[in-house]
Amino acid sequence: MSLLLLCSATVEPLNSDFMAREFSMQFGGMAFTKGELLVFQFTDPEKGKSFTLSLVVKSIDGIDLNSAASGDEKARPFP
Repeated sequence: MSLLLLCSATVEPLNSDFMAREFSMQFGGMAFTKGELLVFQFTDPEKGKSFTLSLVVKSIDGIDLNSAASGDEKARPFP
């Protein structure tokens, strides 16, 4: 899934590893649609600052889990 940041950009670098973990915790198990708007809030522990981001789902990839689990080499992500 690709996401587009809509709010004004910060000049500070953000910890993308922490953002990915936090996103998974907040949105794990949810289904999204292309064009869906999300609001994502996280606190960067290194900076002690809180950020609220508006995100739009740009694209979604999928995979056949049964094929992947069986080791089928044709099991690759599809749009």
